[in-house]
Amino acid sequence: SPGAGAGPEGVGAVIEVISFGFGHAPAPRAELVVDQRSHFRDPHVHQTLRQLTGLDDEVRNKVIRTPGIPPLIDALAG
Repeated sequence: SPGAGAGPEGVGAVIEVISFGFGHAPAPRAELVVDQRSHFRDPHVHQTLRQLTGLDDEVRNKVIRTPGIPPLIDALAG
C-alpha cells in the first residue's frame, strides 16, 4: 500500500502548489513546505501579472513554466 503522502497506486507523490503570502497569513497546513522565495522570482515582478493572484491562470502558467520549476516538481514527486 502507498505510504503517507503517496498518490494513487502507480503514481508518485501528489504535489500541490499553493499561493500564499507570509505577510498576509501563516503558511497553510502541509506535510511539507518547500520555500522557494530565494530561488525563483516572484511573478509579481512582471507588470502584467501584478494585479493578479496565484489563483489566476496567467500567474499559474508563469510559475509552472519558470525554468527550474518542472525539474523541482519532478524531484519532489520522485
